[in-house]
Amino acid sequence: VKQADVFDTLQVNDLMKHPISLRNPFHPIGEQYSLLHAMELLAREPNLHRLPVVDKDRHLINLITQSKLVDFLAKNSHLLGSKANKPLHACKELFKNTIRVSEDATTLEAFNIMVAKGVSGIAVVNDKDELVGNISLRDLKCIANAGHLRQFWRLYMTT
Repeated sequence: VKQADVFDTLQVNDLMKHPISLRNPFHPIGEQYSLLHAMELLAREPNLHRLPVVDKDRHLINLITQSKLVDFLAKNSHLLGSKANKPLHACKELFKNTIRVSEDATTLEAFNIMVAKGVSGIAVVNDKDELVGNISLRDLKCIANAGHLRQFWRLYMTT
């Protein structure tokens, strides 16, 4: 079966079945919840990147994504008052347990770290622990799209 044929026949519902759905949790919230509650869920729940907002009848109202939330915060940073200008070194929680990989690691090692830690990207450091870049699951997806999809998919499903 050709890879293109799989995408022609595979239904969205097939992608939502266990165990794939565990990597992309479905967590709707009611429209009566606060923005702070939505932020807490996105920050606390592993692998949660989007929150469907539903009304009392479970009809979709909106979809809050992490990137929409960051954009909203950036556009409304004036509402944070003096906290918006707090220096990063004073925000100790931001620097706890920074996930990193050596620039000499294999892409598979980087992928396994991201999956194990439930993150979509990590810092890349040299042998002196100096930042040299970052790598994301999207970068690895590009590798897969460059012709190694079947092998990469097998690796993904076995981790």
